[in-house]
Amino acid sequence: MDQPSFEAVVKRLERVERENRRWRVAGLFVMVALASVLVMGQARPPTTVEAREFIVRTTEGNRVMRLSAGPGGQPSLAFFDQQGEARILMYLYDRGTPGFSLLAAPPSKATLHLAAYGDGTPRIDWTDDNGSVRAKMGLSSRGLTNVDQSPYIVFLDQNGENGNVTWGAP
Repeated sequence: MDQPSFEAVVKRLERVERENRRWRVAGLFVMVALASVLVMGQARPPTTVEAREFIVRTTEGNRVMRLSAGPGGQPSLAFFDQQGEARILMYLYDRGTPGFSLLAAPPSKATLHLAAYGDGTPRIDWTDDNGSVRAKMGLSSRGLTNVDQSPYIVFLDQNGENGNVTWGAP
């Protein structure tokens, strides 16, 4: 049997090493391609979050704030006390008129309500423990005084807006 010469063995070894290098480069290229496909295929986080209602809760699970859209699409923001009762409300009415209410602790229905009505007239209403409007202050839109934008203040009896005016100015 012929023994291969030393030069022949060296040539064969160099050829095998070249092939081995090619396989390593090809394997590395395949791994980089697979990794890039996996990275590109990952979902990007959304830039917009959409919902009908967002509720913020404490670590104990108590609701402290709610941002929501009403049945007609009007936005509202409510802040809640430790008992879970709404105490501050901010909202828009149907025609885009803003409103703001401070609510007493239950069982009282007393509120301080500030609004700018659709005709541009601002008004503050105070309600009693039963929820009846007992005082109003604002600017008239030819209502009470028949003078546009004249200021007024009115105090009402216990029947609220359906009752009697006990005092008013102008």
